[in-house]
Amino acid sequence: MLATVLGGLVLAATAMAVDVDVYHHFEHHDFFSMRMMGDDGAFRWNTYSAVQEFAMDAGGEVLISGVSATHPISFSLYTYEQWDVYRSLVFQITSMAAYDETMALTCMYPAAARISFDPKRSNASATIRIPITVASQYTLQIESCLPAYNLVQAKVVMRNVAYDGSVTEHLGVDQLGLLPVYSIVTAAFVLMTTLWGIDCLRKERPTYAIHGVFGLCLVVRTFECFIKLWHYHVLSKSGRTRSFLSVGKDMCEHMTTTVLLLFLLLSYPLNGLSSLHVRMLFVFLNHSSERRIVQACFVLYVFVAMTKATCDSRNQVCQGYMLTEYVLKSLMLLGIIITLNYSIAQLQTKLESDHGRWNESKIPKMQVRLNLYLSLRYSFLAYLLLPTAVLMINLGVINPPGTWRYVWATYLFEEVVMGCIFTHLALVLRPVHPMTLELLTQKKAT
Repeated sequence: MLATVLGGLVLAATAMAVDVDVYHHFEHHDFFSMRMMGDDGAFRWNTYSAVQEFAMDAGGEVLISGVSATHPISFSLYTYEQWDVYRSLVFQITSMAAYDETMALTCMYPAAARISFDPKRSNASATIRIPITVASQYTLQIESCLPAYNLVQAKVVMRNVAYDGSVTEHLGVDQLGLLPVYSIVTAAFVLMTTLWGIDCLRKERPTYAIHGVFGLCLVVRTFECFIKLWHYHVLSKSGRTRSFLSVGKDMCEHMTTTVLLLFLLLSYPLNGLSSLHVRMLFVFLNHSSERRIVQACFVLYVFVAMTKATCDSRNQVCQGYMLTEYVLKSLMLLGIIITLNYSIAQLQTKLESDHGRWNESKIPKMQVRLNLYLSLRYSFLAYLLLPTAVLMINLGVINPPGTWRYVWATYLFEEVVMGCIFTHLALVLRPVHPMTLELLTQKKAT
């Protein structure tokens, strides 16, 4: 599950849509004062990255408006290659405490475009337009090249060419596939949820609590896909999303994970697949203390996950919630693995025993139950390995130079695998007509 965290960080490294208000105060520190503070000249006070690595194609544009500053500043637009070399040089120079060289580098290093703004000479109401001629991941940096305090305000908008040819698309080139992906995924889960509800409401097929829990999984997952579609649609049109959509998207993701974990906890093992009821209890957890530990971990996980969904990921406290969520989720997944293997071993032992071999009324039910566990194990393993597979795709396909256009393919892969997992679970857990088991358990006439 550590791959989940790493994969999220990889995907979050690039900007998705840009329509930002910049408000930054450059606080000047001279070289000698920094040495007294123990910074050794490594404190780069005179630069601020307004946008980092936003994917743009030829024909796009960067708009900077509402600029105000106390002293002259520069807006530098770097391609991915320029920004990569620039960062390396800055790191080498600052590590040597070369303060003057750092100032010269940040203010004169070659960039795809550099626009100077002097508050005494430039028109503050004018809009600065930078056309994009080369496809790349662009970083916009604001630089204050005078040794003075400087308060800077501006609005930055980056737009790509939309499907209709107009320069109105606020999503990055690498994210353009998200709208069709989530449109298809949302429609697929709506259809799956509808079919599951119809199948469970058929009177001739009895349903149990576990079917309701899985139905809840489908509903929450469908709502999550819809919120994501809405979120990316708003980003595409305006470059900004509403706060409730961002928080709602994160909360829906955690709610889906929470309900799916609840389903896994309750479905391993499914005791008593008879026509009367399904007892959703752990065989492995026979003692009340063990059950209380599992319940406490689950409740704590729900609290931590929901808190993490509403906090700022850049905050250290929020990062602590992320680590706590990872630990709790790992503990529950470990319990599910142990319970699943124990259940399969117990059923196999019963089927191979002399008593079970000749008890014809129980053999078919036990065999059906064993096949169910084995089928569920495949879905669980796919769910367990999915974050690692996504991380490998990010590291092996998305990150190398030249493949940044296909970040959306990572989302597509993850959604397709999750769709296959839910489809497999639906087919395995589909309500069975009672006559099926009754025919299997009928004894031969003597």
